[in-house]
Amino acid sequence: MFSKLFYWIFRQFGWDIDGEVPKLDKFIIPVIPHTTNWDFIIGLMTKWSVNLQVNYIGKHQLFQFPHGFIFRALGGRPVYRYKRNDLVQQIAAIYKAEKRFVLALAPEGTRKKVTKIKTGFYHIALAANIPIQPIGFDFKRKRVVVGDLMYPTGDKDKEIQQLMDFYLTIAPKYAKDGIDKNTTW
Repeated sequence: MFSKLFYWIFRQFGWDIDGEVPKLDKFIIPVIPHTTNWDFIIGLMTKWSVNLQVNYIGKHQLFQFPHGFIFRALGGRPVYRYKRNDLVQQIAAIYKAEKRFVLALAPEGTRKKVTKIKTGFYHIALAANIPIQPIGFDFKRKRVVVGDLMYPTGDKDKEIQQLMDFYLTIAPKYAKDGIDKNTTW
């Protein structure tokens, strides 16, 4: 019932969802490009509209008092970026331990322009033996675009190129900070 309400609200702002999110217990969602804090709001409205429990990771400062409990309640898990902690293996272990776990993340790691996309999500998917569900927030068309589900095989160059081809069709809120054909992985 609540999902219909959230979807109705989402539509009132002119947004819609193109494609269908899989009904799987485990997968990872790289959301690219990430150029604005509005991505978080669009992501929440999407997850509530399709009634999907999605987790995310964020810099640990977001999870401190006084607002930390809100980010945790919304599915967040803190990341300490200032120390090396083999995050890929930690998250792969969570996937293996949990019956149901879906993680959405922004591989750029920032809202600013980047020239190289981090591929940790790809390595998590391989290590945990889970599929990748590419999703992009197209601000020009006001669409959450759900790409083709990918089961990574380890042919990283080919599969990353397929993902890049999808993400280049997505218009970010701030084009100057988005990815382009010169962005590397």
